[in-house]
Amino acid sequence: MKKLLIGILAGSVVLGSLAGCFSFGRGRGPVDAFQFLTSRNSSLDQNVTGVMNEQADPVEILVVIPPDTGSLNLVATFSLNTEALITVVSSGTPVPQENGVTRNDFSAPVLYSLQLPKEKKPWRYRITVRYAETNAALSQISIPEGYAMAPLFSPKVKSYTVEVPYSVKKVRIDAKGQSANLKDIAIEGAGSGGASASTTVDFSSGLSRPVSIETLAEDGTTRDKYTVVLKRLPADSNAKLESLEVVDAPPFPAFSPTRAAYQTEVPYDTTAVVVKAMAQNKYATITLQTLAVVGRITSGRTALASRGSPTDKAGATVDFSNGTLLPLIVAVTAEDGGVQEYLVEVARADPDHINALAELAVAGSKMSPAFTPKTLMYAVQVPYSTRQLLVTAKAQSKYATMQLVPGPVSAGTTAPSLQAKGDLAGKTGVTVEFPT
Repeated sequence: MKKLLIGILAGSVVLGSLAGCFSFGRGRGPVDAFQFLTSRNSSLDQNVTGVMNEQADPVEILVVIPPDTGSLNLVATFSLNTEALITVVSSGTPVPQENGVTRNDFSAPVLYSLQLPKEKKPWRYRITVRYAETNAALSQISIPEGYAMAPLFSPKVKSYTVEVPYSVKKVRIDAKGQSANLKDIAIEGAGSGGASASTTVDFSSGLSRPVSIETLAEDGTTRDKYTVVLKRLPADSNAKLESLEVVDAPPFPAFSPTRAAYQTEVPYDTTAVVVKAMAQNKYATITLQTLAVVGRITSGRTALASRGSPTDKAGATVDFSNGTLLPLIVAVTAEDGGVQEYLVEVARADPDHINALAELAVAGSKMSPAFTPKTLMYAVQVPYSTRQLLVTAKAQSKYATMQLVPGPVSAGTTAPSLQAKGDLAGKTGVTVEFPT
């Protein structure tokens, strides 16, 4: 197995030499691990292994040792996957090393050179050693929802109070360490495994709840603790509306948050009305209701079926296809459960009584007399060869409907059948058959 590994390594060296590259891109180097062993360093109470970045040239190895280690004059041990001649070249002059025996001062980065048999270019490793940080302090505690925290955050202050609205059920808490190397932040026991944490805390019951935030420094020993007390504010009692609108049907009188009753009128042919409303307090809720009627007696309130919500941009669409009056009640429920009602009586306007024409014509002919809305009888003369008549008309009222029916005939005379195609109110009118 060792011979196979050496053979693969030798092949990599040949390819690297042909490409004229440095250690970057040469593949795996001869070092599997870099350590400070307790058997070689009496000042350590545990073995310490470095973190290697093989993409760098020289290969970077970072070693973090306990802060109470004392002197950084240490003996290094390389775990090698092949034979290598080890020297320290930090000063420019190679200093031969005996793996696991030679002691060096690591208070500054140490540059090693590992020369492999049959390879012209040595492998280089820069070792950086530092003490593990003991800073377990936080640099920030924040509530993303924007609830006020008192006092303002300071790393030295360990206790805070956050006031939240009465209806809030969950609160998100974010925390960030002063040191990027902080080992862990645990909010309510849930660790983050890093220098920042974010957790949503349940606050569905009770008037207050303490939340603990515990930190662990990079050294794995130093800890700190912060407490955030969530405090529920009294329920808001504001059940007033900020705005109220029945689209295309302005209420009378004009809306005022302190006025509870209004009237408005919609066209006779209305089949639905759109209601928009907005509460003054964002924690209040709005529902649509109407009067419950049994026989001729009004009894209480009943929910009003609608599409959408009055608080939506498009509003709520309420059916009004039947009846002449719709008692529309906008009920606002405050955060504390108090209710205020706004009544809008939506009345259907009287039907249009206009049944006169605005226009009447037979194409290619002259009517006698000339058309006027008050004249009901006309004579029209057409060429003898005419076999079809094109009749067009327009009603004065947009609500009126029109149709062609056989006209009156003399007594004892059979009325001719009326054969017609088309829409009298359409652009093309109605084509009437006029046989011989």
